Amino acid sequence: PSPQPPVPDFAALRLLEAPEAIDVECAADGAPRALAWRGRRITVLRAVGPERLSGDWWRDGYRRDYWRCAPADGAVAGELLLYQDPRGGWHLQGWYD
Repeated sequence: PSPQPPVPDFAALRLLEAPEAIDVECAADGAPRALAWRGRRITVLRAVGPERLSGDWWRDGYRRDYWRCAPADGAVAGELLLYQDPRGGWHLQGWYD
């Protein structure tokens, strides 16, 4: 058999021009289990997170919980990058490929 090419240990982050609002179904622990994006339902095989990013509470007080989600059905290549903003719901920011 021919040797396989090495698998890179990095992934490129592809950000959308602007995050897109999505609908997310969550498990009891709050982890995403499925999402609806651009008319498609995507089942989540694995969700890693949340990773919280937040701003200065005395200025704007933004807070986002980010999740890296692996799609179960191969509908999207790579891992999706989602975030939940308590003031604005769920958004898809981009994906790693």
